[in-house]
This record gives sequence, C-alpha cells and structure tokens, in this order.
Amino acid sequence: MKKLILLFFIVYSQLSIVNSYSQSINLYEDSVHAPFVYGVASADPTDTSVLIWTAVIPDNSFQGETINWQVSADSVFSIVITGGTVMLDSINGYTIKIDATGLDAGMKYYYRFEWLGNYSVTGITYTAFTDTPDSLNLALVSCSSLFSGYFNGYRHLAEMPGMKGLIHVGDFIYDFVDGNEQIRVPVGLEDPNDTITEDWRERHRLYLTDPDLREARRKFPWIVTWDNHDVVRSNPGHSSQAFREFVPFREDPSDTIRIWRKVSYGPLLDIFMIDINIEGGVDTFPSGSPKAMYDEQFSWLKNGLSTSTAKWKFIGSEKLFAQWELGGLALPGSGLSKTWNGYPESRDSLLIHLRDNNVDNTVILSGDLHMNVWSDVALDPFDSITGNGSLAIEMMGTSLTRGNLDESGIPFSLQNNFETASMNANPHETYVNLFDHGFNYISLFNDSLVARSYLCPIITLNTTITLDATRICRAGENHWVRVSETSSVEETDKRTYIKVFPNPSTTGIFTVLLPGEEKYNSLSVLDATGIQCYSKSTIKDGLQIINLQQFSTGVYFLEAIKADGNRSGMKLVIQ
Repeated sequence: MKKLILLFFIVYSQLSIVNSYSQSINLYEDSVHAPFVYGVASADPTDTSVLIWTAVIPDNSFQGETINWQVSADSVFSIVITGGTVMLDSINGYTIKIDATGLDAGMKYYYRFEWLGNYSVTGITYTAFTDTPDSLNLALVSCSSLFSGYFNGYRHLAEMPGMKGLIHVGDFIYDFVDGNEQIRVPVGLEDPNDTITEDWRERHRLYLTDPDLREARRKFPWIVTWDNHDVVRSNPGHSSQAFREFVPFREDPSDTIRIWRKVSYGPLLDIFMIDINIEGGVDTFPSGSPKAMYDEQFSWLKNGLSTSTAKWKFIGSEKLFAQWELGGLALPGSGLSKTWNGYPESRDSLLIHLRDNNVDNTVILSGDLHMNVWSDVALDPFDSITGNGSLAIEMMGTSLTRGNLDESGIPFSLQNNFETASMNANPHETYVNLFDHGFNYISLFNDSLVARSYLCPIITLNTTITLDATRICRAGENHWVRVSETSSVEETDKRTYIKVFPNPSTTGIFTVLLPGEEKYNSLSVLDATGIQCYSKSTIKDGLQIINLQQFSTGVYFLEAIKADGNRSGMKLVIQ
C-alpha cells in the first residue's frame, strides 16, 4: 500500500509542479522519469571511477527508500559493469552521489538510477585516461543566471560532438534576481531584493527544472568550483551544503568548505580547481598585501604545478588572473578589485614560481566578470606584447547569461570602441568581447591547444550559435599565437588564408583552420610523389583535424578545394 501511495504522490505532484511553472520560460521538471525529476549528472572522473548523481522529489515519504544504480558500457544495460543500492535520506536533501569504481580508463559509460521499476534518464559519462589521446574536448562555462536569460548555450554544449567534460568556474546558480535582467523569472521571485537566506536547496531545484541545463549535465562529466553567488563567503553554512548536495564534486570529508582539488587526465592534463572566493583576502603577507588564498592551498597549488608530469596544466579560477585596466570604467560583477588584481603579491608569487621552476603550458580558466578576455600572462603585461615574456595564458570566459556591458546600458554601437580601447591599453590581450554571452570550447592536443569562443542569444529560446574567435597556443610557447606571426602579406588577413599547426608535426597530427568566410568541399593530402594519401569531404567546421600518424617522416602537400572549385594548399612536414 505504501508503494501505491508513493506512486500516486509522484503523478499528482508532477501535474501540480508542471502547472506551477510557465512553459513559456522553459522551466519544467522531468516528469517522464519521476521520481528522478531533476535529472542526472556525473563529475570528477579518474581513470577508474567517476561520481554519478541524481535527486528525487523532496518528500518525507521517500525517507529510507532504497534506490538502485547501474553503470554499463552500453546504453541498453545488457551487461551491468557495476551497481548497487543506496538509501534516500532527507539529511542530504534527497540527493544521491555515488563514486562508481572499478571502471576502465578512457571509456564511455552509461548510468541510471531505479526505484520500483521507475528509471531515471540515462546519463553518459567518460573516465579519464592513462595514455595520451589524439585530443580532449572540454568546455569553459561561468555565470549562468537562470533569471538573466535562456540557457541556449547549455543546449548547444550538450550537442557538441566529441565533448568529454565541462569546467564550470563559478556562479552556477544566483542568489538573487537582478532588477535589470528579468528575462524569465518564476512567479514569486520578482523582487530583486529577495536574496536567498535559508532554502538554498530550493534554488538548486529551481535551476534543475531547466531542461537544457539537465541535458548538459547528463551528457558528460562536470568539474566545478563555486563563486560568490553560489556560496555566502561570510557564512557558507546552508549555501555550501546545498551546493555539495546538488553539484557533485569529490569532497574532503574532513573539511566541508574545501573545494580545491586536482582532476587528472593522464599524461595530457592536470586540472587544479582552486578557491579564492572563500579564502581570498582573509590572510595577508608581511607587507600587508592580501593573500588570494590560505597558505595550505597556495602551497598545494604551487607544488602541484611544479611536480606535475602532465603536458598541460589548467587552473580553474573563479576570478580573472591577468592584469586588466579599463581606465577606471565601472564593470559588472564584483569588479576588478575582487579579481587577482586585488591580490598582486599572490599573483606575482605564482608567476615567479612558474618561471623559476620552468613550468610550461599553464592555462588559467576564469570567469565572474561576464566577458571574454583572453590574455598572455606575464609579470609585466608590457613584456608580453609579442608573447615572449609570457609565463602562461588565460581564458576568461564570458557569462552564459549574466549581464555585461550591454546589460549595463552601454549600446552595441560602441562595442568596437570599448574592445579596441581595452586591447590598446592591455597589450597582453589577444581576444576581447565585452558584450556577448556564450561559452568557450577547448580542443587539447599533446602539442597544441585550440580555443574557440561561441556566442549564443539569451533573450529568447534560440538555436543560433556563432563562432566568434579561434586562438591557438603551441606547447612550450606559453602565449597565444598572434595574427602577425605569418609568412606572407596575404596571410595577415585572417579571412583569406589557411592555418596549420603544429607544422612541422612530430606526431603526424595536424590542426587545420579554414577561413571563416569561405566554404570548402574537401581536404586532401598528397605525398612527395603526388599520390593522394588522405582525403576528407563534407567540411562543416572551420577547424579540422588531419591524422597522418601512419605515414613516415617527410614533406606532404595539403590541398583544400573550395565550394566554387578553386584550390589552395600548403606544405605539411612530419618530423
């Protein structure tokens, strides 16, 4: 009888909940997979395990109920590799987090949860690897305000081919509704002064009524840190507990407010997720300058960077790291004083550590300021005008939806003026977009990194996506490749030339960047005798990977055929 009552409750509650949210603002629970109406998620993969997560409707009737979980190598779960049971408990907000172990490295897995024959949606996840793959595709996201716009970017991310993970550097949820950005606000939350004080769980549940967010969490593992809208810095209490319950990450059981940790992808990549939101400015140096974090975390970060055997080192930072000067212009978000600009001695100390320990290939991924600012990172930014003085690179990603200069009242007609002024005042910047929203996409190779900025509308549900910029960093160079690094006058116009890197290649793998305003039908590679040894048709993207690993060292010729029949080409060298 108890089971029948629970099933009735599920059906009845879903009808009530769906009716309470307007479909026009694209917020509704996954009633098809009740009671797992908030979807599934995975996080922090290792080469043998991954965290998997779900939650059920918050009702005392579920207290003590047993939930089954399964992980399989196929989507129909014909062979369950691992699984088990877990008991629901209100103390965890009716959320479930399982460390699924005993998995193989570099594999794709499917997972699901079950209660009384009712299954969750099937999740997809990936373990880390122990060797170096051809490539690793990850996304960078931050500042995802449900109230400020639609999560079109999450939907596009969920559909991106080859995605293996998402790095979210903070402000996954927002504790208040900005009065100037009320794009989709559920009934009852219209008051911009209505800031969360206690029920942080309900805010997380509200966010998970967005189907695009649920889909992005379902498709690949997330690696997260929190920022000032996720967690109350002065009193983490309820906010940090709810974050730990609804946004899975590998926790330190002895420290409920520690989120800094390392996630490794074998010899290719180590990711250091840090926290300067809670720890920043609490301690000071003898000089009186505030520290970006406690000594324990800073020592862990420095030691981890200098002892890492991975080719690439990512630092996931909530705040902008590089110096940035906009002539005193007031910025949205928490402003430059709350970035590493407010912790100059900590920044210099970290950069000196990279320099003195010959740490190459450090990439800082940051957010919070709601704009794209990609920079070389040097002790003195004027030393990196050509990139030669740079010790690392940074991608500060724009917000998924939260407001920037446009929402602050600055018209789009001035976009070029502001962005040009920023790059003139900050010579270490190589890409700036202060007005648009979206996400960053990273393709990582053993010998190079390709970064792309995608823009998505936020005012309405929209399928439009625009590639705004592509930048490259070659392994060992520690700076973004500049347009001026070309071999002819013709190549200074990025719309009319093909770029290939690395070239020469020691691996036989080449990344080809095709001009954004040209359409190509095919690519082919000829050997030194003129015989075609590689071809690829149906070119849908401006970035293509050519794998010639099976061929011997020597000189080859790349030929690209345009839609109008014209051809262009260049030499490829395998060393």
